Amino acid sequence: VIRGEAELALKDPNLTPNMQLALDNIIEEADRMILMVNNLLKLFKTGMNEKEQIRKIVRVDELIFQVVSAGKDVNPFRNVKIDLDKIPEDSHILQVVGNPDLLYIALSNIVSNACKYGAGGMVVISLSITKNKKIKIEVSDQGIGIPKEEQAYIYDSFYRASNVGNIYGNGLGLLLAKNIIDLHRGEMIISSEEGKGTRVTLLLSHLY
Repeated sequence: VIRGEAELALKDPNLTPNMQLALDNIIEEADRMILMVNNLLKLFKTGMNEKEQIRKIVRVDELIFQVVSAGKDVNPFRNVKIDLDKIPEDSHILQVVGNPDLLYIALSNIVSNACKYGAGGMVVISLSITKNKKIKIEVSDQGIGIPKEEQAYIYDSFYRASNVGNIYGNGLGLLLAKNIIDLHRGEMIISSEEGKGTRVTLLLSHLY
């Protein structure tokens, strides 16, 4: 309602520059509130009874393409490269059983973070199979990284690293992603070095 009223007010041809700036700020802050509330609701959803979760067969390579395709019109997403050089010939091994919507949210949040904090550099998403037959997704950037002394707090609600500057975020993206991966009995591993970049590794068990 706040956003809608502000957009309606912006259509007034008699607005002064200061009034227009104020309304633009209201819309921007409303968008931030919407994003935060949506993330909190999604975070709550991941804590629901596992029996209530929708379970389907999900092809991980297709999931990656969906995430990148959905963000292709956003400038940072244009720097995303998908590396499929190490995928197996048998595509069945890339299938997992899980909630496709939640897995999409988890991967999308991770890629979005890599783009936001990647300092405009290339973000690489690679897909492979580990020696113990786990599906391995790696999202790597060459951006600002996370200070070593702060890495213990990256999953704390609303926590943001001290070096993010004015890059907008709400400190819920990684926590939400980790909860989703935990729900799917997977692993999420983050390695980062300040000034050099961050790599997020997801390990999931395949269907077969």
